[in-house]
Amino acid sequence: MVTTLVDIDRGRLLGMVPGRSGAVVREWVQAQPLWWADQIRVATIDEFAGYASATRDTLPGAVLVVDHFHAIRLASEVVNDVGRRVQQTTTGHRGRKGDALYGMIRRLLLMTWRNLNDKGWDRLRAGLAAGDPDGEIAAVWLARELLSEVYAANGLAHARRRLIVFFQHAANAEVPELTRLARTIDLWRDEVLAYHSTGGASTGPTEAVNLVIEKIRRIGHGYSNYDNYRRRPLLGCGYQWTTVGQFQHTESEVANQRSPRRAGYRWTTPLGSGNLSVSDPVGTRPLAGLNSHQQGWTGRVRGILWYISLQRHGVVGRRPQRTRRR
Repeated sequence: MVTTLVDIDRGRLLGMVPGRSGAVVREWVQAQPLWWADQIRVATIDEFAGYASATRDTLPGAVLVVDHFHAIRLASEVVNDVGRRVQQTTTGHRGRKGDALYGMIRRLLLMTWRNLNDKGWDRLRAGLAAGDPDGEIAAVWLARELLSEVYAANGLAHARRRLIVFFQHAANAEVPELTRLARTIDLWRDEVLAYHSTGGASTGPTEAVNLVIEKIRRIGHGYSNYDNYRRRPLLGCGYQWTTVGQFQHTESEVANQRSPRRAGYRWTTPLGSGNLSVSDPVGTRPLAGLNSHQQGWTGRVRGILWYISLQRHGVVGRRPQRTRRR
């Protein structure tokens, strides 16, 4: 298990450290320059107290935000928990294909009301009437929609009023799982409302980077060496490769289709000014700090990128396609 740190402004991977705790985040941030830490103004996290405490200690000037993705996912998990409990209580077994809660509306309960058409509403009402005799699932589903309305509010004051409506509904429903959810949201009240004061800061770029990292891991069929695993995402979504200068070549080189004198490539470290996102992987290491094997591997990558650019500029011709004689 690793912790990723992403620049949510540029969508670039900043750090990747093994473990999931506040200690690893604190150590990584403290290892960065002080001028960089002073420029962080927004930090988006999930509902993990370790990340929150480490961010407050190391980035005192940053505003913590719990975005809508993690809050609604937490509420959806409560809907599933209540559905499983009601299913066991009413039928005495796990969900089956012919059950009202499992076969009819299991997926509909995870959808928001905005995405339900008339047919979906009819199925949802019929399934709740048949499998939810006490209305507990309906109450939790409505609470999740009320929490979603908090993030969809027009401004901070409007969000505060909608959050009060959510707490009142959770208190009147008297569902144990919903009461636990309301307590959790109350603990993160300031971070939830900060979504509006920061202009809708989200962990969307972090989830996009995590998806790229997962694809890299799948392509490699897993990595037994963490350093090798850490290096691939760094090249994939951490450093940004840019060309330096223009390609210079003589007329004789063009006539003879020879490779010109290359201008070289430069990579820009992802560490820069911006906002930070901490999630559930690649630190900044200069090229001079790599060992001989890493320098050789990196040099081959730079050579491939240089040759591709030569082809794009039309300096190096592509291999002609052979035609089969009939």
